[in-house]
Order: sequence, then structure tokens, then C-alpha cells
Amino acid sequence: MMKIRIFHISLLIACLYVLQPVTAQTSKKEFVIEGMFRNFAVMPPKVYLYIEKKVGDNGREFSLSDSTMVKNGKFRFSGDVTELTAMQLAGVVPETDGRPAMIPIDRASVHVTGGAIHVLLDKQFKNNTVSGNGVQAELDYREAIKGAMPFIDSLRTIATSEEAKTNPAVQIVVRQMMNEAFGLMNKCFSDFVKAHPASQISPTLMLMLIGSGSSASADDSLLNILPPAGRSYVLENAGGALEKKRAAQLKKLKDEALTTTGTPASDFTEKDVNGRNVSLSSYRGKYVLIDFWASWCAPCRAENPNVLSAYQRFKDKGFDILGVSLDAANQEAAWKQAIEKDGLPWVQVSELNGFESESAKLYGVTAIPQNFLIDPNGVIIAKNLRGEALHQKLAEVLK
Repeated sequence: MMKIRIFHISLLIACLYVLQPVTAQTSKKEFVIEGMFRNFAVMPPKVYLYIEKKVGDNGREFSLSDSTMVKNGKFRFSGDVTELTAMQLAGVVPETDGRPAMIPIDRASVHVTGGAIHVLLDKQFKNNTVSGNGVQAELDYREAIKGAMPFIDSLRTIATSEEAKTNPAVQIVVRQMMNEAFGLMNKCFSDFVKAHPASQISPTLMLMLIGSGSSASADDSLLNILPPAGRSYVLENAGGALEKKRAAQLKKLKDEALTTTGTPASDFTEKDVNGRNVSLSSYRGKYVLIDFWASWCAPCRAENPNVLSAYQRFKDKGFDILGVSLDAANQEAAWKQAIEKDGLPWVQVSELNGFESESAKLYGVTAIPQNFLIDPNGVIIAKNLRGEALHQKLAEVLK
């Protein structure tokens, strides 16, 4: 089990604060950030300013831009911007481990379009209030993300604990919470765009949604409610990415059509744990469950006892299972160990090529666990049967 590195957590949480420019201004606008500390146990001697910048064609990252001394509990930064720019304030410079400097977990977020921003920091950088004539973008952002912040704070606490560094169970929880955090963030951003399509950050939130796991149809619905200028900006900066999402969504619909109940199951051949070829067609004449899983997949491993129970209950009634692992080449040992540890007696095959396995592509598998129940004639009769639903379906067809 790989240990979760703190900088990975910092990166994930930093992603929740990334905003890209919303306008193509050509004139420079001056900004001033003035900060004041209150109730800090130890006053930082310096404050560091991180600014989000474009990296490559599509990437963006925060990099250390400036620093200033703290005098009488106050600090000040000034400069100019030509577009909405995400900035972060922090009191330390983290170890980079050979990578670009990343902002620490305790930081203050400001989104700058020009004008004055006053930041009052209370006990920690992340606990702050802002005021001034340049804060509207930041206030809008905070309104957009506020519904996700309690969960993100919980994730931050767990992910940076000592136990998360060594306890595999906690590491699994953190990974699951990361996925939930991004899903919750997307919902918050989507809700904000619906409620405030004319906000100066709504086009930016749209860019983030398009780059995330939201559906192309959901993106298009939001895009249509933006004012013309915002819509044009989104299409100019993310039109290509949106087209790719549309194509991927169409492919997914076609893949799902190939695996709907009542359609013939596509045959495939993969090697078992001993290197022998096994084909799905060799199971013709039986009810067979194609079970897509992986050794690293916590939900898969949690479902294995239920699948084992169903196998033991129905194996003498014409039922079998073909386990298909989506482990990678460097996970072969972990795959075989998981089979032994979970006590799975049925045939297990794998290309050891992850989601690039031909069987995964044939069945449109982009997430696991997934399964497909095939009848003796090779026709798909059910899919994604878990828990008691698997037992009920097998009891229905194996009377």
C-alpha cells in the first residue's frame, strides 16, 4: 500500500482553489493586498505570496512569487494584473521534494481583479475575512465553495494526521474522501453558476467543471445560461475540451448499448494466474458472472465476501464466475495475493493492463466494481448486481 504523501493532499486541496482568468483584459489594473494578524500563537516573520500561472497549453499551478516582512502584525503586497488571478498567502515555504514550490495547507485565498483587498487573519491563515473594493471575485468564490468547505476541512484533518501516513485503512478512507470532495465541489460550482450566471467567476467555474468529471450534457446546460460574453470566453478557452467530453459521452452511450440486457455478450480471451488462456465463450451452457475488479479497489474487496457467498450457494446449480482483474503489470503479485487472501476459488484472468484491457473496453468499464450476468446462451441478462440483489437474481434464474 502506497503511503499518502502530504504534498499530494496539498495538491488536491489546492485544486479546490484554482481559478482561471475570466476576461481578456489588455490594460493593467493595480492591486494592493494588506494583511493583519490576530490571535496568532506565533507571529510569522514573513508572508509569502503564491500566484497561479499558466503552465503549458492547458495546465495551471501556483508558484512562489513574492515575500514581505511582517511589521507590527501587518504586511502588504502590491502589483498589477491584467485578468482575474488566483493568489495564496502563507507563512511558510514547504519542502518541494524536487517539484515546483507548492502552497502550504494553511493558507489564505484571494482572487484578484484589481483594487484593494484587506485580509484579517485570525489564529490561522485559513481563518480569515476580507474587505475592500477589490474583493468581489473572492467573495463570489467563497459563496460558491462554502457548501463543500466543512467536508474539505475534515479531509484536510484526516489526510494530514500521523495515522494517515502509516495506516492503510485510513489511506483508503482518504482516497474515497478525495473523490467525494471533488464531487461535492463540482455540485457547489454547478449550483452557483445556475444561481449567478452573470457573476464574474461563473465562466471560470465552468472551465473547472468542464475539466472535471461532470457530464458534457450538464456542461452544455450550464453554458447555455451564461451571458454571451461568458459563453464566448468558455468556448474560446475550453471548447476543445468540451468537444472531447461530448465525444466521450457519446462513446459511453454506445458502449452501454452494447452491454444492455438482452444483447449478446462480447467474447474475449485473457490469461489466468498460471498463464493459460481462458475465453468467456468456454462458459457457454452456464450462467456466468463476469466480475471486473482489482486488488487495489476497496469497494471491490468489500463486495468479494458477498460474491463468494453467492458462488458457494449456486455453483452446483449451473452458475460460475469469471473474475477479470484490472490490475496493472506492476500489481501482478498484489492481484494474486488478493485472490488468496479473499479466498476466491473461481477462475481469475487479467491482461495486467488496467482499464486499457481489451475486456474493459469491450464492456465499457471505466469504474469498478462492475459485473455482468450472462445466460447459458451467451446473452447479458443483468449487470451491476451487488449485495442481496445478486442472490435474488441468481435465485430467480436458477430455480
